[in-house]
Amino acid sequence: QEIYSLDDNQKLYTLLGVERTATGQEIKKAYHKLAVQYHPDKNPAGSEMFKQVSFAYNILSDSDQRRMYDSKSLKKHI
Repeated sequence: QEIYSLDDNQKLYTLLGVERTATGQEIKKAYHKLAVQYHPDKNPAGSEMFKQVSFAYNILSDSDQRRMYDSKSLKKHI
């Protein structure tokens, strides 16, 4: 999947529907809204989207990983 490639430093923000300047709280709120919407228990067809949203949140909610993602160095680090 394209989202997992980490080739750019905007896709994860776009997926969550937040700006790059979003605070941790804004990212968390956006994640929770999407997680409820796409959770496989409530939306079996949304399981792939749920995985992508969770992936984005896991990176953007960690300050070190977010900094590396923003500087396009996370892919090299992993």
